[in-house]
Amino acid sequence: MPEDNAVTVLKELLVWTRVGFYATVKTTLADVLNTDKKKRAYQAADGIRSGESIRVELKMSPNDVIELFKQCTNLGLMEQLEGGKRRKLFDLSNFGLLPDEAKMETKR
Repeated sequence: MPEDNAVTVLKELLVWTRVGFYATVKTTLADVLNTDKKKRAYQAADGIRSGESIRVELKMSPNDVIELFKQCTNLGLMEQLEGGKRRKLFDLSNFGLLPDEAKMETKR
């Protein structure tokens, strides 16, 4: 039974943490991902695809992708997995920050 109580408390803390930091995370995401290309690169970082495949698909320079992913990781917006792949920690659709092209696709 003590474990059930701990899980309940942790779930409640998670709710309050999400609410408390929503605006901060949204502002940070908007500041860092200030172009549609950066938003698409961030959103594509699912931990499965490599940075190189994302770079090629979006026609970005290697330095731009490396710098963006490094900045996002350092700010806690992304995590680096084994093998060097990166995974976004936030879905841009939850913050109304999808790139213009993606917004159109979600309305269809």
